[in-house]
Amino acid sequence: MSKAADASVEFLGRIQCDDWLEINTGTMIAGPGCILAMGNRHQNIIAPKGTLVLMSGATFTIKDGKLFDYDLDVFGKVLAGTPERPLTTDAYFALNGRGKTKEYHPAASGSNRSLKLEPIGAITVTSADPAKARLVFKLAEHSKFRQIDLQLAGTMDFNGVLFEDVAQGGIQVRDAEVRKGWKNVFFGERNAGKPDELFALGVGTKLNQAHDEQKAAVQQLKELAEEAAKAGK
Repeated sequence: MSKAADASVEFLGRIQCDDWLEINTGTMIAGPGCILAMGNRHQNIIAPKGTLVLMSGATFTIKDGKLFDYDLDVFGKVLAGTPERPLTTDAYFALNGRGKTKEYHPAASGSNRSLKLEPIGAITVTSADPAKARLVFKLAEHSKFRQIDLQLAGTMDFNGVLFEDVAQGGIQVRDAEVRKGWKNVFFGERNAGKPDELFALGVGTKLNQAHDEQKAAVQQLKELAEEAAKAGK
């Protein structure tokens, strides 16, 4: 999807693709109860200028089991609800679990995770009732592995989040300070350990190399690097 910066498209029902998703520019909205069942052949990506919005009851998932790469690589923004349309029921990331090794994809073994929030990416949750209407990270029903693994290196405005089916050390963040800004964060009964056992510190801040096929995202990363160099950052 490539739309003007202030333009959007909203889907209802079930939307399925066989290959992969790229949100290059503009906003893609998964409307109330919508299921975005994306392909498993490549890494789904939200480019730096792209935004994915999950409304109440919406789900982002992969239509079949995925054996390599991230289910979703977020350089841009994810919004669970908006100030105008806050969550009134849970929204979901239903992800493939990770038990992946080099036997599945030697070149991509370092990126065999369920989801990565890049250092320049952001996830924001806006809920009418953060204790009941949450952004839920959980295992997809068809996953070939039983626990999910999240790399959260970007900005997180978490107020109403549930983690379920998470591996020990499967929520990777920069440092212990990250969690202090979170509110109304819950942990389900199917996680592989107690809440503190689910976290690992020191997630890398290096941007992932987007696939060659994802030219729009690669070009945006180059432009951002050039802008930072000119600004002396």
